[in-house]
Amino acid sequence: MRLAMKKENPSKQIAFLIEPNSTPLQDPTQLQMDYAMGEITLVSIRKKDPDGRNDLLFCVIELLPRWIEKGPEEAFAHRLGGSSDYTLHFRRVHFPVSEALRLYQDFRQKKTIQIPQLPDEIEKKEDTWDLECPPFGEEPAWPYLQCEPVGDYFWETSPFWGFRPGGVRRHQLIPIKNSHPLNLLNASERKKCRDWLLKMLHFDLESRPIHIGSCHLVLPNPLFSNVAGHFDNADRTKMHFRLMPCPGTDLSTLSIIFRELRPGGMGQIHTVSPNNNMFTVHFGYDPYMLGWDVVCSRRGVLFSSGPSMFIRSVHINLGIVTEARKVFVPDRDLTQIEEVYTTNVATSNSPIIVEGKGFPSGTIEIIKDIVEYDQKNKYAWQQDWFENVSQAKEKIRQLIGHATRLVRIVDPYLGLREFQSFALATTNTQVKIELLSSVKYLKDKKKSHDKENGEELLNHLEALSQARKINKVDVRVMSGNKPEIHDRFLIIDDHVWVLGSSLNEFGSRGTVMVRLPYPDILLFNIEKIWNDIKTKRLEEFVSSRKESRKGNP
Repeated sequence: MRLAMKKENPSKQIAFLIEPNSTPLQDPTQLQMDYAMGEITLVSIRKKDPDGRNDLLFCVIELLPRWIEKGPEEAFAHRLGGSSDYTLHFRRVHFPVSEALRLYQDFRQKKTIQIPQLPDEIEKKEDTWDLECPPFGEEPAWPYLQCEPVGDYFWETSPFWGFRPGGVRRHQLIPIKNSHPLNLLNASERKKCRDWLLKMLHFDLESRPIHIGSCHLVLPNPLFSNVAGHFDNADRTKMHFRLMPCPGTDLSTLSIIFRELRPGGMGQIHTVSPNNNMFTVHFGYDPYMLGWDVVCSRRGVLFSSGPSMFIRSVHINLGIVTEARKVFVPDRDLTQIEEVYTTNVATSNSPIIVEGKGFPSGTIEIIKDIVEYDQKNKYAWQQDWFENVSQAKEKIRQLIGHATRLVRIVDPYLGLREFQSFALATTNTQVKIELLSSVKYLKDKKKSHDKENGEELLNHLEALSQARKINKVDVRVMSGNKPEIHDRFLIIDDHVWVLGSSLNEFGSRGTVMVRLPYPDILLFNIEKIWNDIKTKRLEEFVSSRKESRKGNP
């Protein structure tokens, strides 16, 4: 990247124009030298109707160097059940590099493209199909590539182009609309589709919805398979590195940029132009965390790593199991043995310590300060301890007041009083209020009250609704003498808190409220119980209770 200065008028400010480095996609000759062929893997879904619409589900166009084994050319079709109108199509086709790039350009620029054919399909002059593509957004801007860093957190769990030595560069076409053809499938078709795609693609397409309808251009590293480094055994101010070149490649165009991250921020940056594939870097001090980027003057960034720390000591506590303890658990009445389990017991421990040179004392003190600060402040908001009711009410009402879409309270002992005390703290009239209570509580009566708790809550909600003084409220009732959910939860939009006690006495004694960092599984299970056939709407529950009392006066 070059920085140029432009001065149009002495009275005006100086403008700086950034001229970006050339990109491999602007040099087809270099691509022809680096790669032997293009491999297209494409999945689509076709509906059986007069139009025969065929929608893109997923596509990868990968340019393969000579030393990467190509996959077999093949095509498969899979109908989603005998009565289904939908058929899945999978194909893998090889093209010259120039044709593969032209196809990717078609994906970028056209709404409809022709599905690439296999050689035998071309020979038999079979009809071609049009492929419908969604509107795409690009990442990064064309014609630039993004180098996938080693240990990349977003894509490492969905490596749909497989592991490539030396990493990959990529360009992506991402659908900018949430709707996709899989939403038209029923539950049975959706499951069959997901299972078949998993078998064909070797990753779960639906685990990352952003993949559905996407297209990816992938360029494996054409020069080397890895960069490995280690500290000098006697001097930690020096590191030895080794580039592992691919067959017949020239590494003279490479430079390596080393980035050091200190506990408190960015450290030093070092640039090295290695003379051969093995070289030593003299830092002059012991680096804390280190990352490196390998840049080619013709191809741009080829490899990115870190920053990561280095092992300075290993502490292992080795326990030797000397006995097995058998434990007998009685039943609730303490009359007989209900359960027996065994646990292994280590009566001696042997510490094993392997230590090298540690951090400087100043570095250690800064690390300790950062850890202590994080523990006290950065993560403290995720948990609250309450010892009085007013403090607890204020906190919960404050959270509910921040809701923009949904407030859902799950509490087996939730009734009219709790609804008034908390649910009506919403400050946005568009927020939906959902309450999940239980038969056990709503069928009971308060002292000196004629009506059951459920009926009183329903009457109260109807009165508020008629007066138009309430958000949209949906109350559901878990069946059975023991509700399916024991714990208490507060759900604000997509955030979830676990409550240490029911809201009817929350904060009256020492209790805690903890926000869950990854609540997806919990939300899924609560939603399943919310929609379960055994979970009744409040209106239905109250009506059935009245009918049962008529039969048993």
